[in-house]
Amino acid sequence: MHTESFIALVTGFEPFGGSTLNPSQVIVEALAETPELGGACELRTALLPVDTATIGPTIDVLWEKHTPDTVLHFGESAKAEHLTLERVALNLLDFDTPDNAGRRLVDKPIDPAGPAARFVTLPARAIRGGLAEQGVEARLSLSAGAYLCNQALYLSLAHAERLGGRSVGFVHVPVLAEQAERGERAGPGMPRDQLLDAARRLVRLAVELHGDQRSGSDR
Repeated sequence: MHTESFIALVTGFEPFGGSTLNPSQVIVEALAETPELGGACELRTALLPVDTATIGPTIDVLWEKHTPDTVLHFGESAKAEHLTLERVALNLLDFDTPDNAGRRLVDKPIDPAGPAARFVTLPARAIRGGLAEQGVEARLSLSAGAYLCNQALYLSLAHAERLGGRSVGFVHVPVLAEQAERGERAGPGMPRDQLLDAARRLVRLAVELHGDQRSGSDR
C-alpha cells in the first residue's frame, strides 16, 4: 500500500421516512468513535441531510474543507440484503417518499447543465472481491436510484471530475434489525454488529485500493 498520507471521507444520512435512525448514520458514528484504519489514512466523517435543497451545499463544503482522496457515501435501502456497491449516478431526482423538508420531485435533473450520468470512480468490483475473500457478502448494482443517495453520488462525482485522481463511490446498506423490531421498517434487517464489521472492512479495502492505484498497481 502507498504510504503517503491521504484523506478518506465517509458520509451517512440522517434518519428519514419515519425512522428514528439510519443505518448509514450508525456506521458514520461508529467510525468517528474509532477512526483508525491503519496506514497513513486520515479519516473524516459527516452526516448528510435528507433535503434536496441543502445536500448540495453540504457536499460542496465537505469537499472544500477536506479535499478528500477517497469518498464513500453510505445510505439506507429497504431493498438491500447485503452491502450493495452502486456503479452509476443518474442526473435525475424522481421519488415518492418525501425528503425531510416534505418535497416530492418528479423528473427533475440534479444539474440541468450536467451529463445524463456519471460512473463511480471507486473500484467496486475489486472491493466486492476483497470482501468475499474476508467472508463478507456484497452485491453490485447498476444505479443508485433517483433519491438523495443518487443525488449525493452525482454531486460528489462532479467534484472528483474537477479535481482528478479521486475515488468516489456509494454503498447502500440494509435496514437494521432494531428498525424492524420497532416497526419502522420491514424486517428482518441486519444486526448492528454485523453491519458495522462489514462496513469497516469495506472502508479499509477502499482505502487500500486507492493507495494501490496511486502507487501504480493494478486495480
